[in-house]
Amino acid sequence: MALLNRQSATTSLLLLFATSAVAGLAIAQTPPPAQAAPSETTPAQKQRASIEAMRASVEKQKAAVRTQVKTNVPAVPFFTSAWQASISPIAPTLITPPACNPMPESQLQPLIAEAAHAEGVDPELIRSVIHRESASYPCIVSFRGAMGLMQLMPATAQQLGADPLDPKQNVQAGVKYLKQMLTRYNGDTRLALAAYNAGPGRVDSAGGVPPIPETTTYVDAIMADLESSKTPAPSDPASGPSTNQE
Repeated sequence: MALLNRQSATTSLLLLFATSAVAGLAIAQTPPPAQAAPSETTPAQKQRASIEAMRASVEKQKAAVRTQVKTNVPAVPFFTSAWQASISPIAPTLITPPACNPMPESQLQPLIAEAAHAEGVDPELIRSVIHRESASYPCIVSFRGAMGLMQLMPATAQQLGADPLDPKQNVQAGVKYLKQMLTRYNGDTRLALAAYNAGPGRVDSAGGVPPIPETTTYVDAIMADLESSKTPAPSDPASGPSTNQE
């Protein structure tokens, strides 16, 4: 009986070992799950993804700017807040750093040309104002709440029916306001620029460009830009004198 029990136990152990071996062999021979081949991204897909990311970033910036303007900046007429010595006409003090890149000339030029034609304003004057106001950042916001390429105050943008963070609408409204100042001061560009920067009330009170360092620097810089744009480039000395003969 004991012998029979030992034989039965031995048989059971052999069966157990055989089952384990078969299971292990089956596991070892099971191929790993196939991994999906990485999909290749085409340049066009990369560009679309980049554009969508930039668009989302600009929309987020717009929302943040509008919230801050509503909560922190009172609705006042165009540039009528008190002058601050810290203001720079070339690099405005910001509420938040711009979440966009400067607009390239290839995109900015058509906006300037269209607004210049519509209002009869020198395109070089518009370009210089944009450069001095925003350095061509379409989403820039000053601590006073002025927004966009031509730094429109919220009340002014609302009066002109413009979204100040939309580049095209901003330029159209800014040039329309600039034209109003040129008309008000009989085409005097210096006075129109001073009014654009400091407000017509200050220009009228001063009887000319108000003696505010920011404003005088702003006007002088833009007038210098205009003079430079109208000065013909010097001829190349290496080309020598003209040899045209009739």
